[in-house]
Amino acid sequence: MELRHLRYFLAVAEELHFARAASRLSIVQPALSMQIKALEARLNAQLFVRNRRQVRLTASGQALLPEARRILAQVVQAEEIVRQTEAGVLGRVRVGYAASALYAGVLGRAVHTLQKAYPNIELQVSELHPHSQHTALREGRLDATFGPMVSLTPDTEFEHRRLAEFALRVALPAEHPLADNALITASDLRQESFIGYIGEHDDEGSYLMTRALGYRPRIGMQAQSPVIALGLVEAGLGVTLVSSVLAPRFSQGVVYRELVDVDLALDVTLIMRIDEHNPAVMAFRRVLNDITFQDQM
Repeated sequence: MELRHLRYFLAVAEELHFARAASRLSIVQPALSMQIKALEARLNAQLFVRNRRQVRLTASGQALLPEARRILAQVVQAEEIVRQTEAGVLGRVRVGYAASALYAGVLGRAVHTLQKAYPNIELQVSELHPHSQHTALREGRLDATFGPMVSLTPDTEFEHRRLAEFALRVALPAEHPLADNALITASDLRQESFIGYIGEHDDEGSYLMTRALGYRPRIGMQAQSPVIALGLVEAGLGVTLVSSVLAPRFSQGVVYRELVDVDLALDVTLIMRIDEHNPAVMAFRRVLNDITFQDQM
């Protein structure tokens, strides 16, 4: 059975007149009659009772009518979905983000702008360690990431757009002896127990801290996100290094101090594949190109 047979059947069933149905379909009546007979032969059922005075549906024709309407409506819907997908107004975009992107407002602004411009694009977001983001992007499990490039090696298959940058701060329990110091040096922290932010290729959670401090710190506890690490700091279980953008959000029981001899900053960088062909992802890229992020920091 072909779709054209259902279209021909539907026209005759709605018109109950072969001549009018043929005119509606822009074909000649004999051709329409032939196609209906072919459909009846395919189904091994009579669909219409015909005589010189009237055309009416048989019981089999009445049973086929709602199904034909449903199938043809689904075909129209499928065609529209494909058209919208090709136009980039329908589809799915998978985004990975780091905590700094969320609390800096970068992620929220990107999501809001996309949803306003393309309300039918589905956005899936996942918080991931920067290294895990990079791997998922390379393996095709993510379409875009918002996170720091500082601990990653630039890859020529990706485009990188730095959206914001924040100073690095040491987070201390409020009752910590160093909490009274306005400024702290890296050497002041040599004897401290650090809370590491673990992730792919960084099982201990010391990579970024080692790069910032100039030595490998002693990792006493580990956390799977900076927010959890700050919770452990509040509990008095250690110190950690975080982006300054987190400080206003998590100040209960935690103090943040500048590291005077550390000039490493934590960026929020958008990373996407250069050879992207997914229309929805390309629409996401166009939306982001029209946003200036740094002015809101």
